[in-house]
Amino acid sequence: MLAIQKPDKCLLCCLYIDFIFIKVVLNYRSPVDIIAMILFTAINGETKSSIMSKAHLNYGQIKKYIKILVVNGLVIERSNLSEGITTYHTTDKGKNYLEMYEESKAYNFTSNIYVFGKLSD
Repeated sequence: MLAIQKPDKCLLCCLYIDFIFIKVVLNYRSPVDIIAMILFTAINGETKSSIMSKAHLNYGQIKKYIKILVVNGLVIERSNLSEGITTYHTTDKGKNYLEMYEESKAYNFTSNIYVFGKLSD
């Protein structure tokens, strides 16, 4: 079995720079885990297809969750008309969600997905 060590500090700043996804899927991902993965992926702005790929979601899931996150102000949608690209960015409210998500993992309130950030040297 793969042993995963939790980081000493669950600081959001560690999630910003040079991030790595480490997933352990035992049964399924809860909506809380999926939302955290999307928010984490979109911190620096990503396209919908990039979020789908990095968070390991299908089209139906990303369509459903992006809509929920935008409506609730956790993610904002930015369109670049000249390039025809729409990107999604995690808001401050979304970053607060991620902080609470990380804290809840310390108490095992979330399910079986662990998202770690790696601070670059």
